[in-house]
Amino acid sequence: MFVALCLLNASFLSNESIANTEDNAACVFIALVLHYSMLASFTWFFIQALHMYLWLIRQNVTITNYMRKITVLGWAFPAPIVIAIASVGEYKTLILKTTSGKISRMCWITNPFIHYAVNIGYYALVFIFTTGIFITILTRIVQARRLRATDSKRKTFRKQLMMVLSLFLLFGLTWSVAFFSYGPMLIPSYYIFTVLNSLQGFFLFLYYYHIHNDVAGCFSDDPESTDSTKTITQSSINAVENIQGNKTACIKQPQTNFSKPEIKKDKDGFIDPADASDALDKMESLLKEMKKDNKHSASVVMGDVIGVIQRQAENAEIEDFCYSSEQNVMNVRPENDLEKGHFPWSVMIPSEAFDKASLENNESAFVEVFRFKNMGRKDETNSVLNNEVYGITMRDNIFNLTNNIEMFFTQNDQVGKASCVSWDGKGGLKWTTSGCETEQIDNNTIKCSCSHLTFFAVLMSLTDENNTELESLTFISYIGCSISMFFMAIALFMHFLLRKAKSNQATKILMNMFVALCLLNVSFLSNESVANTGDNAACVFIALVLHYSMLTSFTWFFIQALHMYLWLISQNVTITNYMRKITVLGWAFPAPIVIAIASVGEYKTLILKTSGKISLMCWITNPFIHYAVNIGYYALVFIFTTGIFITILTRIVQARCLRATDGKRKTFRKQLMMVLSLFLLFGLTWSVAFFSYGPMRIPSYYIFTVLNSLQGFFLFLYYYHIHKDLAGHFSDDPRSSGSTTTMVPPNMNGLENVYK
Repeated sequence: MFVALCLLNASFLSNESIANTEDNAACVFIALVLHYSMLASFTWFFIQALHMYLWLIRQNVTITNYMRKITVLGWAFPAPIVIAIASVGEYKTLILKTTSGKISRMCWITNPFIHYAVNIGYYALVFIFTTGIFITILTRIVQARRLRATDSKRKTFRKQLMMVLSLFLLFGLTWSVAFFSYGPMLIPSYYIFTVLNSLQGFFLFLYYYHIHNDVAGCFSDDPESTDSTKTITQSSINAVENIQGNKTACIKQPQTNFSKPEIKKDKDGFIDPADASDALDKMESLLKEMKKDNKHSASVVMGDVIGVIQRQAENAEIEDFCYSSEQNVMNVRPENDLEKGHFPWSVMIPSEAFDKASLENNESAFVEVFRFKNMGRKDETNSVLNNEVYGITMRDNIFNLTNNIEMFFTQNDQVGKASCVSWDGKGGLKWTTSGCETEQIDNNTIKCSCSHLTFFAVLMSLTDENNTELESLTFISYIGCSISMFFMAIALFMHFLLRKAKSNQATKILMNMFVALCLLNVSFLSNESVANTGDNAACVFIALVLHYSMLTSFTWFFIQALHMYLWLISQNVTITNYMRKITVLGWAFPAPIVIAIASVGEYKTLILKTSGKISLMCWITNPFIHYAVNIGYYALVFIFTTGIFITILTRIVQARCLRATDGKRKTFRKQLMMVLSLFLLFGLTWSVAFFSYGPMRIPSYYIFTVLNSLQGFFLFLYYYHIHKDLAGHFSDDPRSSGSTTTMVPPNMNGLENVYK
């Protein structure tokens, strides 16, 4: 953040001097640097809030290559925006006139629409996120202070004010003063904004100096605290304690924390079961350290493997112990706090198990409870619920328990039949239901009662119906995409080699859409073959191309609707370098999204299981990113294109009603062709995915697959129709001969030519 703010200050201080040189190239460069550093600063405000959320609220989140990923996000994300603005030539010399008659120059964005849309819009998104995190953290702090009131540890007003100011500065909330610069607050807000943000670097230095001399990386709101080793990145449990104080009594926080090297994974991100078993057996050194320090509980982190070690206190009464995992934290809980279905996973280990372990070892017992994600191999027909396996051991052969170990697994929208299984940790991974009973508590909760200690999981057996549908849908997709590829290739050939010089803007937009859809179909058809090669780099590349081409296709649907709106509804809109601007928008806008996802390593091999067959695909493996990015992106496009579609359709109906007296009502076939053409051009066929639930799930899958795999073929028919009739618009009046009419005339001519 300091580097970004330094770059921002340096480019701002030198901006006027460079503008006065009247060197256009230098002015463009300094404007680009100023704009980039400002957006980078906003991005680092977002990252600062995200960091605090992950480490202080979510707790114990483990992210591989964390610093590398957020560094790429912080510096790479704003780059495409400034490159796009520079490519359309919007960085120029801006003339600022003061009331005293003095003229100042500045190198900046001259288009006010771009200035407000990009900068205010960008910061507004950051502001919404950072404000939410700020309020959440502040609420936790206030709650913690109330809990500490009985200990006479209420902090002074100065400490409270310093804490709030620190959060404001770290999250860049001082920039939000600009939102109040209107009416009687206009001039005061200018001064407040200028003072706070020009001195922001100085205030952040004071904050840095304060934490450097106190507690590295966290707030010190207890002057009596001398534990300078606690940081917000050490253990999420400690981090929450630092900012919140003591947790409620129902959670027993581990007394110490250990971090061990991450367990080796294969190229697909799977942990070898033998390595997981070895990891459980190699905790002897940690147990000795706990005994030496007289600690009875410890949290252990090994990459994304988390767990706890509980050592029974000597000469203490043996009791039942409960453990739960929530938000990537493993906690120890008393039995009366174990709420069925309240946590993603929880287990109750009876005191009988501790008794048996004590007798076997002739000393106090201990238990290790660990969660392993993606442990095993690419299974044939079953999937592990939540991709989580839990290992529980006491280093002794604990079996035939009278009081069973009870585990509760929670997952929304479970699909298939659940079976509680275990593996003894020896040899290859072979799941067995022996010694475990399965009970379905409700639609989301499964209870497993087992009489022994080992590795446990819940296997979900997928139904044959879904598997059969997947095979059929895949076959239809391949046939449809191949047909679309063939006809779109013909259309591109006709355009680039035969009619390129005669094409108008509407046709050029359609050709860009063809290129995006061609790229989408090629990457989809070749995806499985690339995945089967086992080449990780090739798989990442093809997944990136597939995702980029899909988002690009969505963007061109948006542009197609925007083009029709500007030329048919707004009428006679003049935009300089129109094709260049929409081309940059269509191909550059999705790039930062796929770059960000690739930088965090989410493009991997995805396993698709059908009846008796395993298919591989290179795609996004994180379901949250998949749904948030793809469904979210298309939802925004869908809202806009649907609005334009309804607007145009309304105008068409109105125009037809006016022409009724002339006997020019068109046939149903012509009307249907027009509506279908708009549906295809605006990509509204993709919205069928929104109806894929309940009784409509299977039919919607087939409708979606047929319409979108053949979308290229249908668009070719549309292109062929307008190519043989009137270039670039609908012609549903067979007597029309105005072949020179374009979509840019004033008033209603454009509408009439398109809607007739």
